Amino acid sequence: YTERKAISLGVRGWCVNTDTGTVKGELEAPLEPLNRMKYWLKHKGSPASEIERVEFSPTRPIENYSFNKFSIKR
Repeated sequence: YTERKAISLGVRGWCVNTDTGTVKGELEAPLEPLNRMKYWLKHKGSPASEIERVEFSPTRPIENYSFNKFSIKR
């Protein structure tokens, strides 16, 4: 679900489910789709997710993308 949402918004980067039950990742996108993705992660997420707390690092501009696509690390 997360990968599908990121792709639909044009967001690049990755995420991974950790052994402690959290999710970590990096996102790259223009500000509007980035904010839409962050909202989705904070308020909706995948149907099976239980969102208790969300923390995002401060948004910062980048000159070039570091990622070609969005992927789920396993």
